[in-house]
Amino acid sequence: MSTRFNSFYLKNDGDMCEHLKIAYDKICGHYKCINCYTEFYFKNKKQYLHFRSRIVGKYDFKKSPSIQSCQIETKIQESISKRKPSNLSYESHMQTKIRRVNPKKMYYMLFVLLIPLISAISFGVWKGLSKPNTSPDINENVPIIGNILPQKTIAFDETNETKKIINFNEKINDLKVVEIFTTMGITVDINNELKEIVIQIDKNFSGDHYSVAFFSEEYQLKEVLIVSIKKEKFDIGLSKNKIDLIIENNVLPAATITYSDKIKNLKLKSQKPSFLDININESNKEIKLNVKQAGSTSLVFGSDNAVSDETVEVKVTEKVVEKPVIEIVADQALFEKDGSKNVLLSIKNPIANELPVIKSSVEKVAKVEYNSNLKAITITPLSKGKTVVTISYKNTDSVSFNLEVYESINISKFDRILGFVEGYANKNTDLDLNATDKSNLIKEFFKQNGYANISDDIVGQIQLSNFHVIQGQKINRKFNLKANSNSTKVNGSLDDVFIRVAPLDLSDSANQIKESGNFIAEDFLNMSDVDNPVKVEESILKQFMSLNKDLNPMKLEDIQIRKGTAVISNQFSVVIEAKKGQNNVSKEIKYTFGGFYINGTTVKIDIVKMFNS
Repeated sequence: MSTRFNSFYLKNDGDMCEHLKIAYDKICGHYKCINCYTEFYFKNKKQYLHFRSRIVGKYDFKKSPSIQSCQIETKIQESISKRKPSNLSYESHMQTKIRRVNPKKMYYMLFVLLIPLISAISFGVWKGLSKPNTSPDINENVPIIGNILPQKTIAFDETNETKKIINFNEKINDLKVVEIFTTMGITVDINNELKEIVIQIDKNFSGDHYSVAFFSEEYQLKEVLIVSIKKEKFDIGLSKNKIDLIIENNVLPAATITYSDKIKNLKLKSQKPSFLDININESNKEIKLNVKQAGSTSLVFGSDNAVSDETVEVKVTEKVVEKPVIEIVADQALFEKDGSKNVLLSIKNPIANELPVIKSSVEKVAKVEYNSNLKAITITPLSKGKTVVTISYKNTDSVSFNLEVYESINISKFDRILGFVEGYANKNTDLDLNATDKSNLIKEFFKQNGYANISDDIVGQIQLSNFHVIQGQKINRKFNLKANSNSTKVNGSLDDVFIRVAPLDLSDSANQIKESGNFIAEDFLNMSDVDNPVKVEESILKQFMSLNKDLNPMKLEDIQIRKGTAVISNQFSVVIEAKKGQNNVSKEIKYTFGGFYINGTTVKIDIVKMFNS
């Protein structure tokens, strides 16, 4: 940026004509450079005050020895000799150049050039314009107060300084900031009374230096202060400077590089390669490298607060090998008292010196481990339960199988009422049963008690005896079951296991079904459930079943109260019918009872409203 005075261009910092001093020539009344005689014209007081610090006073230019190595070569747009005297002034348009010349030529050219110049000045004196527009009182009366600031720069320490105070020239009373060459990060306050400038910086600033311009209207002074920030620098400290990765069986590897927690805003300065995904985690101070394909590159990382950039050499190669395959293992079932069991494990395309890893999802159920000698999984049951066993192997998919451990089955806790079992209508005693009949009957016993797929091994450890007809009940049979004493899978015994060889006809009087009962008490219905239709219905059915449990045992899930049949008179009555979708019970029967007597109190329950609506 330059300031133009007539045809001369002068730099703002006052470094004019490559020299440092200006003096007033009392002979011609002009200001000149004492080294090269370049003349300066001040249009007004403002221009004069701007450069007054370069004025050294009056000077006798006749005694100057410096002119011998410089000359002024003036190009005049119009010849001064052709101009009328009225047109001559200090505003003549000229361009000045300073150059090195031969000393002999210099004197000759100076003589030639000074002739029209002296003529012009003489004419100016005659016209009253021999001096520039700046009146003599400006040169003589304007005080020279020196610089505004005691220094041109001020430095902050980034780590512990945010505020500084400097004093300015005590003669100045109107100092102000005219420009701050930044958009953020700095505030400047001026106290003209205390002659203080308070400068504050924001610790979150992004730059490393600012410029602040100060100005005094009274003295027409302008100075620029450079505010610099001494930023502390650190080594990036990359944990790795060389990384070799291998792609095996299309498995893409990854790598992590850490760096110093003192580094801020780490960035990749080199071009991002196509074969890598690079993620910089500023909070964890980590660089994640995820491989996409084979390749090699040099990654350059840098930061504003780093001493220097650091480089990581990355090389990714691809190794093609046939992928291992784990063969599927069938689901396994054991009992608590069983010993350890070995299950063979086969792996195709195994990797040398690599062993499979076997894990159980529920460790308390069974202990599982790999037996390298047998190439098998050894399973040791611990307690009843289910678990999933997972087999893992390098560079291949994991394989899992289900494992269930049963406790020794105690048949004495089973439900003895089986209901209808087809195929035994003509079987009346043990002599009528062959081995298959007994095996099927035992399997049905386990099935109706929740063991649908009981093994032949368990069936063979149970003895069936005393198969007989219940007196007076042609469709009912009973028998006894007992586990072998040396069995590890089953224990206990159960007498009078009940089956029917045909469905129970509720309407057939020959079956001797009891049709009436007394009051329903708290052993069948709680006081809190008297308004619950489901609970009330269950209480009636349970009383009916209890009365018939000896000769005609039934299950709750096989019968129900037919809607719209409830009656209240001297006694309560309902029709009980067989449910659809089962073959243990058939048809229906009318059942009467005395009412409801719970906890010593007669309870009125409107079964008509409850079951007929």
